[in-house]
Amino acid sequence: MEPLDSVGNILRHKNRHDLANLLSRALLDFEFVDIGILVENIDADVEIVDAAIFAPYTDCERLRTLSQEDCELVLECLREIWPYRGGFSSMAIRDVVYRVDPNAAEDEPNDLFQSLTGWPRVDRTLDEIRTRLRVASNEEQFQAVGVLCREALISLAGAVFDPDKHPPLSTDDVAASTTDARRMLDRYVEAETRGKSDATIRRYVKVALQFANEVQHQRTANYRSTALCAEATAGLVNIIAILDGRRDVGQTSSRSDGVPENATVGS
Repeated sequence: MEPLDSVGNILRHKNRHDLANLLSRALLDFEFVDIGILVENIDADVEIVDAAIFAPYTDCERLRTLSQEDCELVLECLREIWPYRGGFSSMAIRDVVYRVDPNAAEDEPNDLFQSLTGWPRVDRTLDEIRTRLRVASNEEQFQAVGVLCREALISLAGAVFDPDKHPPLSTDDVAASTTDARRMLDRYVEAETRGKSDATIRRYVKVALQFANEVQHQRTANYRSTALCAEATAGLVNIIAILDGRRDVGQTSSRSDGVPENATVGS
């Protein structure tokens, strides 16, 4: 197996720094493909292969959820480096496949706080936050990370809130709309904790939402303020995942991730 540095360079040239960074810890190998036809019907000197990309667990999970368009782009870059040339010992790359690197066991989700939550939109957005933060270099890009933090919390609220299970906190409290992430998370926490700890967690909810709102509107946003926002967002996701039982050892949840597209964070 060999590093994918050359593929990463091509992707960066194509302004796909996100894919290049995602492949930075991956290794490439080629797997022979049995295409199921008699060898005399093809050029016997051409070996048909799949490009197998081995990556640490968390990276591999992200690679496996790439869009078809992104997979084809990676395959295009691979073919650019290892082109079909014809003649003796040449090679034709049929497809790209993603596999967990068996030598990167330390990156498997033994750390429950780094593993996927199972809320697809939340996990995808957190991945994008980490990717964007690594490459952000100006105020607009840092603000964009703040927007993603807000979107992650909106997705989180929509994934856990159930109006039947999480009623208003008081008789004079207004109903939680499908666009009010803060109120949905407050009511979820209240219903799930039923104790003194709920006030502390609800304060954290408010802080995380304030971070996201401030960074996305901060014209002087920088790496430190944005990194703090991202950390607060990931921390809140983990707190809610714990309350939801998604960090219990051996436990998984089948609840789906349903969030209205026009949801907004409450102040």
